[in-house]
Amino acid sequence: LVLQTISSKLQNKYWNVNQSSCIGANGFNLTFWPDEIYSGVNCDCSFNNSTVCHVTN
Repeated sequence: LVLQTISSKLQNKYWNVNQSSCIGANGFNLTFWPDEIYSGVNCDCSFNNSTVCHVTN
């Protein structure tokens, strides 16, 4: 909820924060070309046998 609020205030159209934001091809760790926009958010998904992720940076 907090990251989605920040994203909305920054008018960041590339972030859609949800339960799978840390995993998969549409997660946080993306660079969008040609604008070269990097999300700068890192996740750790090693908890509970790799079933739980949380934002670390």
